[in-house]
Amino acid sequence: MEVSKQIIEVLDYLCRKLGVVVDWSQGNVMPYVQDLYRRFVVWQIATDVFQIVLTCVIASVSAGIVRWRYRYYIRENEEWGDVDFICIAIAIMFFAGSVMWFVCTVLELIEVGTIPEKTLFDYVSSQMR
Repeated sequence: MEVSKQIIEVLDYLCRKLGVVVDWSQGNVMPYVQDLYRRFVVWQIATDVFQIVLTCVIASVSAGIVRWRYRYYIRENEEWGDVDFICIAIAIMFFAGSVMWFVCTVLELIEVGTIPEKTLFDYVSSQMR
């Protein structure tokens, strides 16, 4: 299979994912490719923003659970039970995971904003494997 046919197959897949129909038999497909490129970048930014919101929610809930269990412990002046320890440990793990996810997503969003061609190239090359 030729490289150009592989690129067209990957672009067809990307078109189907974004809801764009391209007639590859036309001589001038550049406007379609530019529209597809613009839509891909907007889609990538939107998914990154959604992931940032989701990580903020997860981090807030996790921090709230730790705070709630810690205040309960202070108020009651009791020893920590297994359930308290497990609850706080899981909440801390979720908080740490959401912070790492947040940092990775922000770095990806910066990459999409500054070098959108690299993001498209990475996506197309991963689909060609």
